[in-house]
Amino acid sequence: MLGVEARSKNPLSRLLEFTAQNSQCRILFCAESAGRLATLSELLQSSDLHPEEIDGWSQFTQESMRLGICVARIDRGFWLSDAQLILISEAQLFGGKIAQRRRRGTTQDNSEFVIKNLTELREGDAVVHVEHGVGRYRGLITLTIDEQTTEFLLLEYARESKLYVPVSSLHLVSRYTGADPDLAPLNQLGTDTWKKARRRAAEKIHDIATELLEIYARREARKGFRYRCTDIDLEQFSESFPFEETEDQANVIAAVVQD
Repeated sequence: MLGVEARSKNPLSRLLEFTAQNSQCRILFCAESAGRLATLSELLQSSDLHPEEIDGWSQFTQESMRLGICVARIDRGFWLSDAQLILISEAQLFGGKIAQRRRRGTTQDNSEFVIKNLTELREGDAVVHVEHGVGRYRGLITLTIDEQTTEFLLLEYARESKLYVPVSSLHLVSRYTGADPDLAPLNQLGTDTWKKARRRAAEKIHDIATELLEIYARREARKGFRYRCTDIDLEQFSESFPFEETEDQANVIAAVVQD
């Protein structure tokens, strides 16, 4: 078992013992994402393990580094005894926490921005096409192409450019969520402005996620302190709160008390 022991003085003691016992082997660590790679790499380096960041297994087998690290979403590692190569997945180190992150990742809901039905759209509404960016809905139009008649959403972009989106591709269009839809800045078709904006947003999200994961990793590696609180103390403290809790706040409070 190579699992991280969060409450231990050295959370990676099992891993360190394993690498020392198998010093003749080369080891590749696999992180779930680019953000997790940065966090895992820092955690390993804090225990004097210094893996080199690489693209994947193929590159690792072709080079001679002792320790490597890459992005690969796998649950189990393996050991090739003849080649003296070992692959260790992040799931082996953090166990159930990886499965929890995956479940959270697949249950995130942006349904309030998704357009489920054409009746939800009004002519003039600002919308976002996943590939072309911000435009305005100008209604439905029927076109005959290759002797087939199909309904299209007509989207207008900057400089009065038009984009025809088949009704069957409605899932590619979502509501504009900016502060003022009436002042939505329309993108220009045929340019890479939208792609650059998406890339900048993705990089910003990645930076924030990396920072948060680093904070969580440090918290998991530290030993907590349990405060003792009687029911009377809790009741007095609760009564001093001058506001009415929202449902989410009440759920969090209950979870903290239970913990």
